[in-house]
Amino acid sequence: MPFVVDWFIPNQVLLFNFYDEITLDDVTQATIRGQSMTVDEGDYPVHLLVDARRVTGVPYNVSALLGAMTDHHPRPDVLGWVAVIAPDHFLVRFIAVVLGSVRVMRINFRLFRDLPSAILFLRDQDERLRSPRTDGIPKR
Repeated sequence: MPFVVDWFIPNQVLLFNFYDEITLDDVTQATIRGQSMTVDEGDYPVHLLVDARRVTGVPYNVSALLGAMTDHHPRPDVLGWVAVIAPDHFLVRFIAVVLGSVRVMRINFRLFRDLPSAILFLRDQDERLRSPRTDGIPKR
């Protein structure tokens, strides 16, 4: 499977690392795994880092892709920010369209070109991420 889902900061920031060509099934399986980890282990709100910098292809059926993501996502009160990291090309525009649709479900998201920028943004949004426990992540 062209994805890995694991804690970036235990119980607070979950990393979805996608690469190569991803399918609807990949998105569904990653979302189910992330939802399970968030609900079972998360210290709410849990923020998501979605690293799509190495994705070479995505499903173009926006409705099906939204269904794959939304059928298994955590409740909005459990979820913090969704920070998507992707290069500046057509995939970013596609991801932005999909995530713009997700915004209807009261999910906050932002696009970034690199991981340090996404981490700095999350630190600015959540003071828990500024603790000594998170000293290994970038600071302003």
